[in-house]
Amino acid sequence: MVVILPWLYVLSKGSIFSFGGGGGILRWAMDGAAILGSLPEHLEMVKRYSEENGVDYIAYLDRKSGIFHIEDPRLSGIPLPHVWRRQTYEDENYETLFVNEETGERTTEFDPRLKAEELRKRGVKLEAFDLV
Repeated sequence: MVVILPWLYVLSKGSIFSFGGGGGILRWAMDGAAILGSLPEHLEMVKRYSEENGVDYIAYLDRKSGIFHIEDPRLSGIPLPHVWRRQTYEDENYETLFVNEETGERTTEFDPRLKAEELRKRGVKLEAFDLV
């Protein structure tokens, strides 16, 4: 069972990985292993700095090839929810832009495959609770 803390879920717009917009400490500390399993040994979650805009981004470094991947390789076999698509844009070497075709929402802050409703569809048991 995976437990999502309400304050984390709300602040992250439904994402397990992102804590608000930017370099929040939990964004770098959480690698999603509770939901996706461990990264293969040759892959490492790292910060990748963009000199163009002075921002750190999450990336996955393949230590065998030296290639950076901007999307979590553990999600490669999971399709996006039907209303979401990837869109190319100027920072696509550092992060993925997802667009909701129904609402027009555009985000780089979370991967729609990790929203609670999508996890539940794939059989991940989630439990919400209130902290007091």
